[in-house]
Amino acid sequence: MSFKADTNLEHAIQSCNTANILMKDFPANALLSAESIFEVEEAIQGIFNHMKRLRHNDTYPLLKAQNIVDLVSKDMGN
Repeated sequence: MSFKADTNLEHAIQSCNTANILMKDFPANALLSAESIFEVEEAIQGIFNHMKRLRHNDTYPLLKAQNIVDLVSKDMGN
């Protein structure tokens, strides 16, 4: 067996590239550092606009996307 087949490297690279599409430049700090309602609103809009990238990516797991939305919701409550 080859190294790539033995380590399942191709699948791992594909999985990382899929995650990078969403997580690259994810605007989480805008929400965490918001000091006013207006800044919170802008941060939430930025996050959900950023998540629109998932519409064009059929390989990103839906459960992971749901977990991200849940985490953002928890951060809004703190």
